[in-house]
Amino acid sequence: MNPPNPGELEIYNQVTEIFSVMDLAEKIKDAAKERYNVDIKLNHLSNPRIEKESHYYNPTYTKLLKLGLKPTLLTREILIEMLEVIKPYINNVNEECIFRGYQWK
Repeated sequence: MNPPNPGELEIYNQVTEIFSVMDLAEKIKDAAKERYNVDIKLNHLSNPRIEKESHYYNPTYTKLLKLGLKPTLLTREILIEMLEVIKPYINNVNEECIFRGYQWK
């Protein structure tokens, strides 16, 4: 309804939260501890990708909020709901398929 003027470019990042893989793993670990009283051990694997493992990534994502976006954030409660959904399928996980040592170079 409101296109940019000719020659202008507007970026709308469809992001409302940013987590590292380790941050997300910690959140899942905490939710599983709270809901199921299990201790999950996190293993740190070498990054198979070329880019640095830690790098600056801080996108601006305020434009959609200004348009009225009401984000659903990844809370502990939502993680627990997700764990409840996947729990019946835990025995279907084939750990052999998760990481096969590929390097993306």
